[in-house]
Amino acid sequence: MAGLARSEALVLCLCASGDSAATQALAQPWTLLAPRSAFAVIELDLPLSETARQQALALIADGMALRGLSVPHLVLVGQGDAASAALDLALGGGLAGVGAILIDLPPQAPRHRTDQTRSVFRFVQHPAPGTPHSVHVDQTLHALRQDGHDIRTIALPDAPEPTGRAIGAFLVELVARASRHHAIARPSGAALPSKDRS
Repeated sequence: MAGLARSEALVLCLCASGDSAATQALAQPWTLLAPRSAFAVIELDLPLSETARQQALALIADGMALRGLSVPHLVLVGQGDAASAALDLALGGGLAGVGAILIDLPPQAPRHRTDQTRSVFRFVQHPAPGTPHSVHVDQTLHALRQDGHDIRTIALPDAPEPTGRAIGAFLVELVARASRHHAIARPSGAALPSKDRS
Protein backbone atom coordinates (compact mmCIF):
# COMPACT_ATOMS: atom_id res chain seq x y z
CA MET A 1 0.00 0.00 0.00
CA ALA A 2 1.42 3.34 -0.95
CA GLY A 3 0.67 6.69 0.62
CA LEU A 4 0.71 10.17 -0.86
CA ALA A 5 4.12 11.75 -1.35
CA ARG A 6 3.36 14.32 1.37
CA SER A 7 1.67 12.15 3.97
CA GLU A 8 0.37 13.52 7.25
CA ALA A 9 0.62 10.23 9.12
CA LEU A 10 2.23 6.82 8.77
CA VAL A 11 0.06 3.80 9.59
CA LEU A 12 2.14 0.67 10.13
CA CYS A 13 0.24 -2.61 10.19
CA LEU A 14 2.22 -5.26 12.07
CA CYS A 15 1.79 -8.95 11.33
CA ALA A 16 3.50 -12.33 11.66
CA SER A 17 5.94 -13.50 9.00
CA GLY A 18 4.04 -14.73 5.96
CA ASP A 19 0.85 -12.82 6.79
CA SER A 20 1.56 -9.61 4.89
CA ALA A 21 -0.85 -10.32 2.01
CA ALA A 22 -3.77 -11.01 4.35
CA THR A 23 -2.91 -7.98 6.47
CA GLN A 24 -2.67 -5.76 3.42
CA ALA A 25 -6.09 -6.94 2.23
CA LEU A 26 -7.55 -6.30 5.70
CA ALA A 27 -6.12 -2.80 5.80
CA GLN A 28 -7.04 -1.80 2.24
CA PRO A 29 -10.44 -0.28 3.22
CA TRP A 30 -8.71 1.82 5.87
CA THR A 31 -6.85 3.76 3.19
CA LEU A 32 -10.17 5.31 2.17
CA LEU A 33 -10.69 6.55 5.73
CA ALA A 34 -7.29 8.22 5.86
CA PRO A 35 -6.41 9.18 2.27
CA ARG A 36 -3.61 11.55 3.29
CA SER A 37 -1.81 8.87 5.29
CA ALA A 38 0.85 6.42 4.16
CA PHE A 39 0.20 2.76 4.90
CA ALA A 40 2.75 -0.05 5.11
CA VAL A 41 2.98 -3.60 6.44
CA ILE A 42 5.85 -4.89 8.58
CA GLU A 43 6.28 -8.62 9.02
CA LEU A 44 7.66 -9.73 12.38
CA ASP A 45 8.88 -13.00 13.82
CA LEU A 46 6.40 -13.49 16.66
CA PRO A 47 6.54 -13.64 19.58
CA LEU A 48 8.89 -10.71 19.41
CA SER A 49 12.45 -11.43 20.56
CA GLU A 50 14.70 -8.63 21.72
CA THR A 51 16.68 -8.86 18.48
CA ALA A 52 13.50 -8.69 16.38
CA ARG A 53 12.29 -5.81 18.52
CA GLN A 54 15.42 -3.78 17.81
CA GLN A 55 15.17 -4.59 14.10
CA ALA A 56 11.54 -3.47 14.05
CA LEU A 57 12.40 -0.19 15.77
CA ALA A 58 15.12 0.41 13.18
CA LEU A 59 12.68 -0.24 10.32
CA ILE A 60 10.14 2.10 11.87
CA ALA A 61 12.75 4.82 12.36
CA ASP A 62 13.88 4.47 8.72
CA GLY A 63 10.28 4.64 7.50
CA MET A 64 9.59 7.81 9.47
CA ALA A 65 12.85 9.43 8.33
CA LEU A 66 12.13 8.66 4.68
CA ARG A 67 8.81 10.49 4.92
CA GLY A 68 10.05 13.29 7.17
CA LEU A 69 7.72 12.20 9.97
CA SER A 70 8.28 11.74 13.69
CA VAL A 71 6.81 9.41 16.32
CA PRO A 72 3.69 11.55 16.96
CA HIS A 73 2.78 11.02 13.28
CA LEU A 74 2.93 7.24 13.69
CA VAL A 75 0.00 4.85 14.18
CA LEU A 76 0.69 1.17 14.86
CA VAL A 77 -1.98 -1.45 14.20
CA GLY A 78 -1.74 -5.06 15.35
CA GLN A 79 -4.01 -8.02 16.02
CA GLY A 80 -3.39 -10.89 18.41
CA ASP A 81 0.33 -11.51 18.84
CA ALA A 82 1.01 -8.52 16.59
CA ALA A 83 -0.98 -6.39 19.05
CA SER A 84 1.35 -7.60 21.81
CA ALA A 85 4.32 -6.68 19.61
CA ALA A 86 2.91 -3.18 19.00
CA LEU A 87 2.36 -2.66 22.72
CA ASP A 88 5.85 -3.93 23.49
CA LEU A 89 7.41 -1.59 20.91
CA ALA A 90 5.47 1.37 22.28
CA LEU A 91 6.33 0.71 25.91
CA GLY A 92 9.98 -0.22 25.47
CA GLY A 93 11.22 3.30 24.79
CA GLY A 94 11.96 5.06 21.53
CA LEU A 95 8.32 5.52 20.49
CA ALA A 96 7.12 7.99 23.10
CA GLY A 97 3.79 9.50 22.07
CA VAL A 98 2.91 6.88 19.48
CA GLY A 99 -0.71 6.00 18.74
CA ALA A 100 -1.67 2.33 18.49
CA ILE A 101 -4.76 0.28 17.70
CA LEU A 102 -4.56 -3.10 19.42
CA ILE A 103 -7.04 -5.78 18.40
CA ASP A 104 -7.65 -8.82 20.60
CA LEU A 105 -4.62 -8.41 22.84
CA PRO A 106 -3.50 -11.84 24.10
CA PRO A 107 -3.45 -12.49 27.86
CA GLN A 108 0.11 -11.62 28.74
CA ALA A 109 1.55 -8.56 30.38
CA PRO A 110 3.78 -6.30 28.29
CA ARG A 111 7.46 -6.98 28.84
CA HIS A 112 8.33 -3.30 29.05
CA ARG A 113 6.69 -0.72 31.25
CA THR A 114 8.21 2.69 31.53
CA ASP A 115 6.97 5.96 32.96
CA GLN A 116 8.93 7.87 30.32
CA THR A 117 6.44 7.39 27.50
CA ARG A 118 2.88 8.65 27.33
CA SER A 119 1.22 7.00 24.39
CA VAL A 120 -2.31 6.65 23.04
CA PHE A 121 -3.72 3.11 22.99
CA ARG A 122 -7.04 2.09 21.51
CA PHE A 123 -8.18 -1.47 22.22
CA VAL A 124 -10.73 -3.49 20.28
CA GLN A 125 -11.50 -6.68 22.22
CA HIS A 126 -13.90 -9.59 21.86
CA PRO A 127 -14.10 -10.57 25.54
CA ALA A 128 -15.56 -13.52 27.32
CA PRO A 129 -16.34 -11.83 30.65
CA GLY A 130 -14.99 -13.54 33.74
CA THR A 131 -12.52 -15.77 31.91
CA PRO A 132 -8.82 -15.67 32.85
CA HIS A 133 -8.09 -14.08 29.48
CA SER A 134 -10.57 -11.26 30.05
CA VAL A 135 -9.40 -10.69 33.62
CA HIS A 136 -5.77 -10.54 32.54
CA VAL A 137 -6.49 -8.04 29.76
CA ASP A 138 -8.45 -5.89 32.22
CA GLN A 139 -5.45 -5.93 34.56
CA THR A 140 -3.16 -4.86 31.72
CA LEU A 141 -5.47 -1.98 30.80
CA HIS A 142 -5.63 -0.88 34.44
CA ALA A 143 -1.82 -0.92 34.69
CA LEU A 144 -1.48 1.17 31.54
CA ARG A 145 -3.95 3.72 32.87
CA GLN A 146 -2.03 3.85 36.14
CA ASP A 147 1.09 4.64 34.12
CA GLY A 148 -0.66 7.63 32.59
CA HIS A 149 -1.34 6.40 29.06
CA ASP A 150 -4.40 7.54 27.11
CA ILE A 151 -6.60 4.42 26.96
CA ARG A 152 -9.93 3.72 25.30
CA THR A 153 -11.50 0.35 24.71
CA ILE A 154 -14.37 -1.09 22.70
CA ALA A 155 -15.66 -4.53 23.64
CA LEU A 156 -17.57 -6.23 20.84
CA PRO A 157 -19.20 -9.49 19.84
CA ASP A 158 -17.09 -11.57 17.50
CA ALA A 159 -18.48 -10.30 14.19
CA PRO A 160 -16.66 -8.61 11.30
CA GLU A 161 -18.86 -5.58 10.69
CA PRO A 162 -18.82 -3.99 14.17
CA THR A 163 -15.13 -4.86 14.49
CA GLY A 164 -14.34 -3.09 11.22
CA ARG A 165 -16.33 -0.04 12.26
CA ALA A 166 -14.56 0.15 15.63
CA ILE A 167 -11.12 -0.10 14.03
CA GLY A 168 -12.08 2.51 11.46
CA ALA A 169 -13.33 4.93 14.11
CA PHE A 170 -10.14 4.61 16.13
CA LEU A 171 -8.02 4.96 12.98
CA VAL A 172 -9.72 8.20 11.97
CA GLU A 173 -9.20 9.53 15.51
CA LEU A 174 -5.50 8.66 15.71
CA VAL A 175 -4.70 9.84 12.19
CA ALA A 176 -6.40 13.18 12.95
CA ARG A 177 -4.28 13.40 16.09
CA ALA A 178 -1.12 12.59 14.13
CA SER A 179 -1.84 15.12 11.40
CA ARG A 180 -1.95 17.96 13.94
CA HIS A 181 1.79 17.63 14.51
CA HIS A 182 4.06 19.67 12.28
CA ALA A 183 6.04 17.53 9.87
CA ILE A 184 9.82 17.85 9.87
CA ALA A 185 11.71 18.46 6.64
CA ARG A 186 11.21 15.63 4.15
CA PRO A 187 14.01 14.54 1.85
CA SER A 188 13.00 14.98 -1.77
CA GLY A 189 11.83 11.86 -3.54
CA ALA A 190 11.69 9.79 -0.34
CA ALA A 191 9.30 6.86 -0.29
CA LEU A 192 8.52 4.04 2.12
CA PRO A 193 8.37 0.51 0.76
CA SER A 194 4.92 -1.04 1.02
CA LYS A 195 6.37 -4.11 2.71
CA ASP A 196 9.22 -4.36 5.18
CA ARG A 197 10.46 -7.41 6.98
CA SER A 198 12.44 -7.73 10.14
